[in-house]
Amino acid sequence: MRVQEKILDQSIITLIKENNILAWEKLYDKYAACMYGLICNLTDDNTLAEQIFVSAFIELKEKKILSNVKHALCMPILRHTFRYATERLKEYGINPKSFTEKEEVKIIHLLCTQCNSLEEVSSMLNMSEEETKKKLRSELQNLRYQKTAY
Repeated sequence: MRVQEKILDQSIITLIKENNILAWEKLYDKYAACMYGLICNLTDDNTLAEQIFVSAFIELKEKKILSNVKHALCMPILRHTFRYATERLKEYGINPKSFTEKEEVKIIHLLCTQCNSLEEVSSMLNMSEEETKKKLRSELQNLRYQKTAY
């Protein structure tokens, strides 16, 4: 895995809109570990997880999934990754593992499957938005560091 440099999502979005290939390198550096970690939460098959990750990342560019994103990339990327991985696993006849019971991924799961905003998640979990943000940051860190293949 490459060393993650600090780059703002807005900078990556600008580079994507300029069709600058550097955008995809920066996006990879910032979000590959989270994407891969999320996929690994859905399957125990590391080889399949790697294949799904590569395909999901390529689809971001080929289908211009991020073309309408204006501010933050994290949630659109994680929603795409979750949807894409779930669909691929089902195509292979594999039921994605349920990770809703794992405390460390609960907010991510809610944001990927049921809620459109942190406000909705906060309300559902009876937490303040600050508590929810803090928990989400922790969950993202856990995804980044649980698997280091990419």
